[in-house]
Amino acid sequence: MKTYEEVAKEVLRRRDEEAARRAKRRVHTRAVCCVAAGLCAVALTGVGLWRAGLFGGERQRWPVREVAGPPSENGEIAVIPKWEEMSISRQFSELNYRGVRYSSQVTPLAAGMVGEYLTQVELEGYDVYADTAHRTAGTVYAIRGISEACAVAVSFTEADGYYVYVNPYDTPETLEQLLSDLNLREHMTFGSVWYTFYDEKAEEWVNVEFVNVPDSLVWERLLSDGSLENQPEPQEAVVGEMSVSVSIPVLGYENISLWVNRSGWMGTNILDTGKYFFLGTEQVDRFMDYVLEHCEGYEIRYTEGDGAAIPE
Repeated sequence: MKTYEEVAKEVLRRRDEEAARRAKRRVHTRAVCCVAAGLCAVALTGVGLWRAGLFGGERQRWPVREVAGPPSENGEIAVIPKWEEMSISRQFSELNYRGVRYSSQVTPLAAGMVGEYLTQVELEGYDVYADTAHRTAGTVYAIRGISEACAVAVSFTEADGYYVYVNPYDTPETLEQLLSDLNLREHMTFGSVWYTFYDEKAEEWVNVEFVNVPDSLVWERLLSDGSLENQPEPQEAVVGEMSVSVSIPVLGYENISLWVNRSGWMGTNILDTGKYFFLGTEQVDRFMDYVLEHCEGYEIRYTEGDGAAIPE
C-alpha cells in the first residue's frame, strides 16, 4: 500500500502540462457514502465509479495511445539565458503598476488589441551573469475588452511592438467577474479533457485523454452559473479528478487547466493563481459522467524515445 507522501509525489511526477494538479484522491469514501445514501445516489455517480473499478469488477478500459515521455521527466536542467539572448519583455519581466507587480507573459500583443493609453513607467531588470541592474522606459496601455486590473500591454522605447503583462494577484469575486474581466467567452478555447485515477488492482496511475469534447458541455455544465463566488482555497479543492485544457492565446496562455472533482469543486489557474468555485456534486457528476460515458478517450502510456515504456 502506498503512503500518502508516495501517492502525492507520484501524481506530481506523472501529470503532464495539460492537466494542472490532477487527482491523487482515492474515492472509496465516496462509494461507501453513496451506498449508504441509497441506490438513487449510487446511480448518479455509478458510471465514474464503475469505470475506475471501485465496485470490485474490472475498471473501464480505453484504447491505449503511446506518447513520448513527459518533458518534465527528461532530467534536463533549465539554464537561464544570457541578458542579450532574451527578448525585452523577458529582460524586464515585472511591471509595477497601480502598486501591483504585473508579470510578463513574454507574449506579443496584436496591434489591433491595444487599447487606451494608461501611463508611462520605468521597468527594472537584472542581469544575473553580469550582476548588473538595468532600467528602461515603457508605456502602459489597456488591452481591448480586458480589465486593466487583470492584464495590460507595455511598449518599450528600445523595441517595437506591445507585450502582455498580467496581474497574478487579481481576485475576482464571482465566476462572472472572471469571465467578463478577461472576456473569456471570446478569448478562451478548450482542448483535451484529462481524467486521472489510481487503479488499485494494477497499483498504477491511469491517465485518460478525452478528445473532441464539445465546448458547449464545458460552458453549460461548468461555467453557466456566473453567480458562483470565488472562495478561499478549501482542502477539498486542492486536487482535481478531471481537468479541461484551457488556452487564452491573447494573453499567452496555452494548456493551462480548469479542473473539477467529485466533491463538487471547480478550480483554475488562470492568471497563474488558484480560483475556486463550488458547483455542487450533482453538477460536477453530470459533467464527468457524460465525458466518461460518451466521449472518445485514450489511455496514455508514456514511452522513452525508443518506444519502450517508462519504468514505474
